[in-house]
Amino acid sequence: MKAKEKDSRIILIEKLETLTGYLEQCNVSPWSKYFRISLQMIINRDGEGINEILSYYGGMGSFNDLYISKLNGHSISEKDESKYSYGGTPCKYLDASL
Repeated sequence: MKAKEKDSRIILIEKLETLTGYLEQCNVSPWSKYFRISLQMIINRDGEGINEILSYYGGMGSFNDLYISKLNGHSISEKDESKYSYGGTPCKYLDASL
């Protein structure tokens, strides 16, 4: 591996830090807590953190259903809400994070 290439674990940690920071900034609970716990597991080299993240997807009320919006009680500006949402679909920012 080249010195400049990043290990996939480090990339995942960076993406999860970005995601959890955004979820916390927007006051998206309990998802911010769930991802923060999974992030800590991965930092501690506990592979179960990956399984936890995968369990957040699929089914009613899953992370796939999250729509960050003032109407849902989240802390987000109208500018950011329109920037990261498109036609009623979930936040593009979050989709690109993982």
